[in-house]
Amino acid sequence: MSEPEAPAAQPPPQITYQIVQPQVDWAAWRNELFALLQWERWQREEEEKRRKYQWMNDEEKYKNEREAMERAYQRELEDRRRQFVDIQQENLERMQDYWEHRHDEEMRRWEELMAHPRYVQYLDRDNSVKLSQAFVDQLGSTMRLELDKLKMNMDDRDLELLKQISVLKKDAADADRDRFDSLAEVDRIRGELENQKALDGIRHKYVYNTLLWDKLMDHKMRYPEC
Repeated sequence: MSEPEAPAAQPPPQITYQIVQPQVDWAAWRNELFALLQWERWQREEEEKRRKYQWMNDEEKYKNEREAMERAYQRELEDRRRQFVDIQQENLERMQDYWEHRHDEEMRRWEELMAHPRYVQYLDRDNSVKLSQAFVDQLGSTMRLELDKLKMNMDDRDLELLKQISVLKKDAADADRDRFDSLAEVDRIRGELENQKALDGIRHKYVYNTLLWDKLMDHKMRYPEC
């Protein structure tokens, strides 16, 4: 008796895999995206309102500060002018008092010299006076001495006046420099505000327009049936 044949090898069963596409509610996704866009737009508008309000307040503040500095500068300039006029008036009054005092003093000295017999002799025969050489020498010496004193006093007063004028000019230059520095600082801050405003505008446009639009177009390319 012959032996039974072994059964032939059977091929493995065929297994079919099916990829199940997830069901996406595109209408809900669009509504959510549009709601997000609306919320982002509302946030951006509120931020813009807040920034504009802050910019307006800052600009008004710097404008008021600039006007206050300008008024203070004009008051200080007027005070310096008035002070300079007062200095000139004071020097004129001092000169007038000095010359009046010198006139009285010289008249007294002349009377003393004329009463001294060493310098002046009365001539009875022709009712005249004779001035001696000592009187002439004394007069010349006195005049030179007084002229030197007068010149020294005038030089001292001129020097004092020049010092006061120099101080006023220095104060004016310092005030002008402080004023220009303050105005430059105000302009710098205003420029920074304008630059920040431009940068914020670019940032908002890029973030809220470009990125969101790219996101929407990416989904559109991936799911054209949407």
